[in-house]
Amino acid sequence: MKSFFKPDFPFSPKSWPFFYGWWVLFASSIGIIASIPGQTMGFSVFTDILISELELSRNALSFAYLFGTVGGGLLLPYVGTLFDRWGARVLATVGCMIFGIGMIWLSQIDWIVNTTKSAFTAWSWPQMSGWVFSFAIMTFGFFWLRFMGQGLLTMTSRSMAAKWFNYRRGLAISISGVVISFSFSIAPRVLDWFIQSFTWKGTWLILGLLIGVGMALFTWLFYRDNPEDSQLQMDGLKPVKPPKKENKDLIIKREYTRSEALRTLSFWVFNLSLGFQAFTITGYTFHVVAIGAEYGLTKDAVLSAFLPASLISVILSVSGGWLSSRIRLKYLLAVMNLGGVVFFTCTYFAGSQTMLIPIIAGLGMLGGFFGLISGIVWARFFGRKHLGAISGVNMATMVHASALGPIFFSLMDGHFSSFQVAFDSLLILSAAIFLLSFKADNPQRKLAA
Repeated sequence: MKSFFKPDFPFSPKSWPFFYGWWVLFASSIGIIASIPGQTMGFSVFTDILISELELSRNALSFAYLFGTVGGGLLLPYVGTLFDRWGARVLATVGCMIFGIGMIWLSQIDWIVNTTKSAFTAWSWPQMSGWVFSFAIMTFGFFWLRFMGQGLLTMTSRSMAAKWFNYRRGLAISISGVVISFSFSIAPRVLDWFIQSFTWKGTWLILGLLIGVGMALFTWLFYRDNPEDSQLQMDGLKPVKPPKKENKDLIIKREYTRSEALRTLSFWVFNLSLGFQAFTITGYTFHVVAIGAEYGLTKDAVLSAFLPASLISVILSVSGGWLSSRIRLKYLLAVMNLGGVVFFTCTYFAGSQTMLIPIIAGLGMLGGFFGLISGIVWARFFGRKHLGAISGVNMATMVHASALGPIFFSLMDGHFSSFQVAFDSLLILSAAIFLLSFKADNPQRKLAA
């Protein structure tokens, strides 16, 4: 079996007419796009359908989503160690197969729930409410989707791309981010078309086959772990000439282990910032229509903010990719966190279209640097040897944060009959994280000095 995963089988990356790292970047982007069925926006089009089919309340489905997501996130640090041991190619190929099986299983979720209910009613616990079975089985379904899609496939693809670049890592990740952002933005419409054309069961069945077979074959063919395994080097076929004033952030003096990385302030500042971004975006998006209604914005108006925000994100991502090899990464982090401050001031402009300005600007700043920073920081700060173990902790944080965001907004609204307390408290937290950004220095700088 090992022979099937040798770097030069079935072809040698070194024989390509251009630097294979750019193809790795393309392949990793496709891998992240393939994770969409396990992302919030990939599942959102199935929400109302499952509420009807499984006879679950919206709150019950939300808690199933929470428990399944948190359960999947708990395993991601271990998956990170598997990434370091097995490599991206093996892990992604096996992961795609399991991910595909999960979607095929979900295409039969109504039959599975009804069969389980009938069996327990006839043999064991006839007094148990029917929704318990739906809730338990759907929680497992969420665990499967979130762990394999948002977790394993995304982390593996992103970490693999980071290994192939150093000086050009920021540029590469920003280019990938443009493609990924566009794909994610159109995903709900594409999936909705599939549901209208092939039903929700047929859509999950098609996705399961595409990813479980097609994507697994794609990752086996084109994923590669390290350029050195194929007698290549980072950044290109020829050595990259560093700038006249070399950025000390790009000099790797030490390969940090996960435990060593976790003992640095910089890890926690970046980890908290990325987790807070996931918390904010997921929580707001989940309740976007209700939030708009409370503050005097129509559904069309509040949803229209996503398009200009995505345009700002693309511009910031590309410019940030160019800047990332020239300045300290903490300054890009500060701009991203400033976006949170701007976003949470929006409620102070309630009652008019002016409220959309901080929403658009804030979402654009938060989204523009998120993919860039998460793809760069861990390899730059702590090296590549234990990249999977370190990024696995961060991915677990982001998965848990994305699960808690919708619940937090919902509980604040339920308790105070308004989202204002949620926005005020998160404004204070985002301001604190913004100030912490300036303390998040690269630990390699001290060693280089």
